[in-house]
Amino acid sequence: MGSCVYFIFMYPLDANDPVGQWWPIKKAASDALAKHGGTISHHHGVGLDHRDWMEGEKGTLGVSTLRTLQQHFDPEGVMNPGKLIFPK
Repeated sequence: MGSCVYFIFMYPLDANDPVGQWWPIKKAASDALAKHGGTISHHHGVGLDHRDWMEGEKGTLGVSTLRTLQQHFDPEGVMNPGKLIFPK
């Protein structure tokens, strides 16, 4: 159990490239959380935005276990493909 802290980042929006502007901020925040032992999964799950940090948090064995479970329970890969772990 732990607390859940939400952050809001406010910055001038570049309407020509909002995602390109947002991603470096998101990456810096996620890198800082991972470096200091925070979790990237939260109660919303992992998803595409946090998947890059999954192996660092869960370890190679953890990701391998998740991949094995996924292959067993969803061999066709139809449930949220690519959202939890990268396909092999």
